[in-house]
Amino acid sequence: MAQELKFSQGQRLTQKLSPSYLLTQKLIGMQINELEQAIKKELEENPTLEIEDSDNITARYSPLKTYADNDPYTEYLISKNLNYNESLFDQLHNEELNDEEIVIGEEIIGNLDKDGYLRRTDDELIESIRKKYNFTPKPEHIEKVRKIVMHLDPAGMASRNLKECLTAQLEESEEDDHIKEKSIELIRNHFEDFTNRRYEKIIQKLNLNPETLNKIIEIIHRLDPHPGFSSESSDYIFPDFIIEEEDGKLKVESLGEFAKLKINPDYLNLLDSEDIDSESKSFIKQKIDDAAGFISALNSRNENLRRIIDYILNKQKKFFQTSGDVLEPMFEKDVARELGMELSTVSRAVNRKYIQTPFGIFELRSFFSYPVRNESGEEISNEQIKKNIKEIIDNEDKSKPVTDEQIAKILKGTGFPVARRTVAKYREAMKIPKATLRRKIRL
Repeated sequence: MAQELKFSQGQRLTQKLSPSYLLTQKLIGMQINELEQAIKKELEENPTLEIEDSDNITARYSPLKTYADNDPYTEYLISKNLNYNESLFDQLHNEELNDEEIVIGEEIIGNLDKDGYLRRTDDELIESIRKKYNFTPKPEHIEKVRKIVMHLDPAGMASRNLKECLTAQLEESEEDDHIKEKSIELIRNHFEDFTNRRYEKIIQKLNLNPETLNKIIEIIHRLDPHPGFSSESSDYIFPDFIIEEEDGKLKVESLGEFAKLKINPDYLNLLDSEDIDSESKSFIKQKIDDAAGFISALNSRNENLRRIIDYILNKQKKFFQTSGDVLEPMFEKDVARELGMELSTVSRAVNRKYIQTPFGIFELRSFFSYPVRNESGEEISNEQIKKNIKEIIDNEDKSKPVTDEQIAKILKGTGFPVARRTVAKYREAMKIPKATLRRKIRL
């Protein structure tokens, strides 16, 4: 019996680690730009593999990076440290501004999020300034100072959205005037075409040739969609899905299914030819087998992602109906169990994958709750921890707001051993400023 059990386990392990399984796992973990490059590489190296639609736009234009607007609900890039505030404050004080404008500028800089964006509305900023400094600025004064901050170094800080951020960087760039003008026009007026890679439309609308478009794409790729990050490299967003509402129903489009592959029939016919030696036939057969394996793995990737996104849409209906206000608790292990997938497959599938909605872009992982164990060993959703943090902050003494370290100690005292860095991550995800910025003072 023991030998029989050992053989059965080894058999399953061999099946699990087969080349087909490993290739499927590799493809499902890829972002859409990585997948595009993998397909191109396979097409170049395997002559038996071809695209069904030879006019596919992917074969003609292949930028390595794609931009899409970021959103405050996501938590995927929170661990970076922000070091830009001090520099911006120094630059602000070197501008020719009066005292009230300096106060407005400091309030704007103090409320920038982890990416360098200004998510708070003019009314919220005005109310905050009124309570802290006992004067009420006009919206046009807020906008005037915000524009100044946007053109400090790094350019694009305090932008309301990605278009503003990229436009500000282009305006401060030293590119050729004609190229700069066309680049700004593309961002302002044809951004949707750009994010969805409709390059032929852009060529027509902007009256460009392909060489000029490629130059513009190269320039835009050098811009930083997250100017608040101190990292040397930038992280870019590649949406795998677009969700749109039609007649009250959600419609999903998969951008990752941009290439339909097939085996070239000419090579299949060569296997039956008597004019080819056995060695050549063996080579062709191996290439055909490789092509079939790649097509199968690609189809499996797309099918698994589609099933997972359908599950998310069904489970998180309230999220999409309320424009992101309500997020239901949802665990990866539950998705794996209900869809009959391995947990590792679900985890790979939602990692670094994004979905574009009418109200923002989200990482698939952000729809999941991740359990935190309390002192009794019970699993608690991280959403519950967030609610506890918010409740602590809502009830704090505003003249002496609690720090992240103090919040962590309070949570530990109630049975939730959460680290200070975890508290900071959850607080930032809820767009709650740190303690020093929550303290109410008067000028």
